[in-house]
Amino acid sequence: MTKQLQTRCALVSGGKRGLGRAMSDALAVAGAAVHVFGVAPDEGRGRLRPAPDILVNNAGITRDRTLMKMSARE
Repeated sequence: MTKQLQTRCALVSGGKRGLGRAMSDALAVAGAAVHVFGVAPDEGRGRLRPAPDILVNNAGITRDRTLMKMSARE
């Protein structure tokens, strides 16, 4: 397999597990330099160099309630 993304830098939010992890792994196999950011406050600090060529915005929180039942904080 050729490393098609060898010169690329990818940023994956929510890439520590599940679908995000699978995307991070696939990008790495394709040769990209992968930076993974998680949900915890201490994850993902610092500067990203070089600037990302690829952005995967996968982070999210599921709330199994309707909008009317959610609090202002949620």
